[in-house]
Amino acid sequence: MLALLSFALLVLSYIVLADAILSWVMPSQDRFPRNITGRLTAPLYAPVRALIDPRRTGGMDVSPIVVLLAIHLLRRVLGG
Repeated sequence: MLALLSFALLVLSYIVLADAILSWVMPSQDRFPRNITGRLTAPLYAPVRALIDPRRTGGMDVSPIVVLLAIHLLRRVLGG
């Protein structure tokens, strides 16, 4: 069961990474594939953006980095 959860977190980290890269080349979230990655990652980014507003960090959105670090830590705790 833990292996499945660890794998799901790994897949989620790839989705977050893909969304971050796509946001550089495709800023609009209304086109494929950004509309899919945006819908999957927006609930993860929202709490981070509430704490660290991108306007206060010079317009740089650090939420993907924070989410990736959190996923990495969870996988380490799970032993994956």
